[in-house]
Amino acid sequence: MPDITAIARQFIEALPHSRALGMRLDAIAEGTATISMPYDARLIGDPTTGVIHGGAVSALMDTACGASVMS
Repeated sequence: MPDITAIARQFIEALPHSRALGMRLDAIAEGTATISMPYDARLIGDPTTGVIHGGAVSALMDTACGASVMS
């Protein structure tokens, strides 16, 4: 059986936006994946609240979904 963790890490590292956003695979299991992205002031979408831009959050969700499908 293939090492799904290694495959998922390669998948994430191959995506330019994942590298640029600093995404990291934290866990993967059948049908699930946990990916983290560090807080970065460059990604703030609302300077008043400090909330991360929705595009960065959407990219994180999309990447996690793609990795979970692979599991």
